[in-house]
Amino acid sequence: GDMNRDKGPSKGMVKLLSETPVRNTVHVDDRGRPITKQQLLEPFVLPNLVGVSIATFLPGQTMMPPHEHESMHELFFVIEGSGIFEINGVQHDVSPGTFLHMA
Repeated sequence: GDMNRDKGPSKGMVKLLSETPVRNTVHVDDRGRPITKQQLLEPFVLPNLVGVSIATFLPGQTMMPPHEHESMHELFFVIEGSGIFEINGVQHDVSPGTFLHMA
């Protein structure tokens, strides 16, 4: 077909998580360890969308400092494990199947 493994189809893309490299984000935990991600869609491939990635938090890892983005929405879907997200000062327990939208 019209699919190139690196670029994807001419009107979309297919990417396997198992073939997507892990890389560090700019965020670290309270011990200085990086939060990692697998970038599924590079930033700004779609106008006004920063990108799509799978972030990985190690057991007990907390992102420091807590932060928000003034001009970006973030979407989170918990695949495995559990944790706590704070939104507008309210802590939410999350577990597999939880979807979060942070504006």
